[in-house]
Amino acid sequence: MSSPQFSFKVPSNIDAELLKDQNVSPWDHEFEHPTTKDANTKETFTKYEPIPYASNYMSLLTPPASEAEQRRLRLENEMWLKKYYLSKKLTSHATLRHGSVTSTSDTSVTHSERSKSGTFLNRFLDDTDGIADVFEIRLTHEALNSDARNEEKKKSGTFGSLAARPYYDHYQRLRTMDIRDRTILKRHTLWMPIVGKDFASLRRSHNRGVEVACPLFVDGTSYIPKEYDTYGGCTIISSVFSEHKLPAFAYHCAIDVNDDVFIMGGLVACYKYDEEAPNLQDFQVDGVGNLPPPLLPKIINNPSMISNARLYVMSVASSHVIRPKLSGNVPPPLLCMKASKLTERHIFYYGGFEIKTETFLDDKGIYHLKKRAFVNSTGYILDTVSYRFSKVELVAQPYKFVTYPTLAARFGHMQMSVLTNKGSSYHGSNAKNYGYNESTETDTSSTGEQSALNSPAMSFYSSSKNCNTTHGSAVYTIIIFGGYRQTGDDNYEAMNDLWKIEVPVISRGKRGYYKFADTATASIIPKNENTDPWPSARAFFGYSRAGSGLLARTSTYDGMLDRLYENFSINLTSAANVSKTKPIFPNIPHARKEPLSPRQSTPKETRSNSSSSTNFRVGSPLQNSSPVQWKRQPPEGDLFVIHGGSDNTKVLGDMWWFDLDTESWTEVTTYGKDQERGMTPIKVCIVGQSMVTVGDINVSLGGLNQEEIDRLYLGKDEPKDIARHQQQIGNDFLTIFDLNTQCLQGHNVKRIGEGKDSRLVLADDESNNSGFNDGSYHGLNVTGLVTSFGCQVLHTNGTLTLVGGLVAKRLELDCIGFRGAVLESVLPSISLAS
Repeated sequence: MSSPQFSFKVPSNIDAELLKDQNVSPWDHEFEHPTTKDANTKETFTKYEPIPYASNYMSLLTPPASEAEQRRLRLENEMWLKKYYLSKKLTSHATLRHGSVTSTSDTSVTHSERSKSGTFLNRFLDDTDGIADVFEIRLTHEALNSDARNEEKKKSGTFGSLAARPYYDHYQRLRTMDIRDRTILKRHTLWMPIVGKDFASLRRSHNRGVEVACPLFVDGTSYIPKEYDTYGGCTIISSVFSEHKLPAFAYHCAIDVNDDVFIMGGLVACYKYDEEAPNLQDFQVDGVGNLPPPLLPKIINNPSMISNARLYVMSVASSHVIRPKLSGNVPPPLLCMKASKLTERHIFYYGGFEIKTETFLDDKGIYHLKKRAFVNSTGYILDTVSYRFSKVELVAQPYKFVTYPTLAARFGHMQMSVLTNKGSSYHGSNAKNYGYNESTETDTSSTGEQSALNSPAMSFYSSSKNCNTTHGSAVYTIIIFGGYRQTGDDNYEAMNDLWKIEVPVISRGKRGYYKFADTATASIIPKNENTDPWPSARAFFGYSRAGSGLLARTSTYDGMLDRLYENFSINLTSAANVSKTKPIFPNIPHARKEPLSPRQSTPKETRSNSSSSTNFRVGSPLQNSSPVQWKRQPPEGDLFVIHGGSDNTKVLGDMWWFDLDTESWTEVTTYGKDQERGMTPIKVCIVGQSMVTVGDINVSLGGLNQEEIDRLYLGKDEPKDIARHQQQIGNDFLTIFDLNTQCLQGHNVKRIGEGKDSRLVLADDESNNSGFNDGSYHGLNVTGLVTSFGCQVLHTNGTLTLVGGLVAKRLELDCIGFRGAVLESVLPSISLAS
């Protein structure tokens, strides 16, 4: 196979060539001109290295790359990276320091920036130069076994695998057809996954038997789990068909609509493969500071990471990826943006932050980059048929004692779509205090509630709600909770406010078409002062939707208990009175927590005593006695579950569910199986995980625990006792809870130590990992060797699809790589959890 001839020639003096075509702005305005001494100060500027790929895609039509060509690509990427940063203009001092810290999207400026970003993304990520001419390609037997492939291709066996041969037969048949459009053949380009050399040691040897570590997964030997699979179940790295290579995303946004995954925003690397990574020695970065977990400075501030301004759409059924052209008010490239379904055709985007960079080139050829974050406060709606964006401004609805409230711009929040009744809201005038969140910016009014109800904003809300009721019966309501808001240049504050967003519909047409208003209303869901339980402030937590069906089901044992409870009551005499109780879940024999009525006035001490679901366990003595009627009353509507997260560097491990009908929170106690003590309450403290709920099974993928946060953000030393580190609860790549029992699956727990040093750890036997390629992980927990964060997990038709993100070895957190390939876990059709 002959390699294509490249007409591009890299200049010997890159910086001189760049300055000929670029008008480099001086470091003027209201900023201080940095001297060379100041620019090289370690406390201000940091040097970075390119991030390797843990997994990636390689085209079967890409010709072999020699070492000379790889060197040429490295120099070319370095030149275009410098040209990319030289195109960044300085921003006025007033915008950065005295103005709004939220991101703006002026039409002319945004269009110009998007055009520039698209040009550079084409140079960095497109393979128009690297793919051979599809009309002249010769697919011979020698090409299938070519020895000219680089090291990664040799190890993966891409061209020599049996899976590649049917594709070549398919492609040859396509070339026999009369196809005048060259792009049709390019859309049939097959991209096969490969594993990076730095992570190849995690691959299992081919003679290792598949072990089912958790009953959620079944035997999956026919799905190629041996190449890359922590659990050894039905997990595969999927190949994709696409005209363009699917880049590796980090801190991006992904949502599935009608079995299609829409990927947007985030960061992507400016190089397609490790061999093409540019040299970053000429870059010094004054990056975004005080980033909260799991935002890593070495990723966010890395000069080789550029913002993704494109939309990628992947069909889960056909594994086909397209990159459509966008129109309308396209949002700027945002990190940690959230998306939710607005209709079956429209997607609502909100939140996230934009990174803006300023560049100064000194006389020594050093590029000084100044990066700052700007949080987005605007909503965007995408029509998935026409790929047209429309912008929506959010107007907060006035509420009691607050006439002009503010919905704080945020990132790392929860955003979900729900269908709610259009009747009166559950929270009413009997709520004591609406301004419950300390972090919510509000302007109070002395005129009270009456003036708020008569304000123009309230009048707009009433009219828009009536319009939405008339035309928008199929339009979802958006629920937003928590996240970080920006209180200064590099200061971020976690929140715990809960909002409901409704987008008015102006008109609708055929095929699910809707025309939405330019302004949406955001109404706060209030909390009674010192009465209702409420989650603490947090961000980057796991959340998912769970149906009420799992709450209503009962087992035979629980059914017998229900009949006993209906016919018998326990009367105990005591001076203290406790109110009637009901369990969180109707079929949990060990959970007897008493959730409070959403508007019931209960002393704080009573709530604290009933916060644990073990207070009213079967067979346990009751300290306070009064007539207690054991009658199960499960919630009637759907709910969503949240777990973990963090408030800056404090990692949380509590689990909550929110009833959408009563608009009330309830804390849920999670348990572990202790062989000596039975069901023991535990907390799995992780942040940055992605969560989905499949039937009764709640799956959290990835995340960082408290010890890892201390090492990455607080500079603490790595653990000396590796075995003890591996025993930590929550170290699994997949953390699975059975919502029927609220119990951790796949592991037993035990208590070690005495007194203050007492703690719960995993009680599993040491795993025999002799099947690993190098044997370096012998005796360690297989399911906790790696973690992942900055990714998106979607549940579509019984399959968990993991898109993008970062992968890190738990024992070597500095070894972080991109997950460039899509990971899929095929789930059984029935629940196998025990």
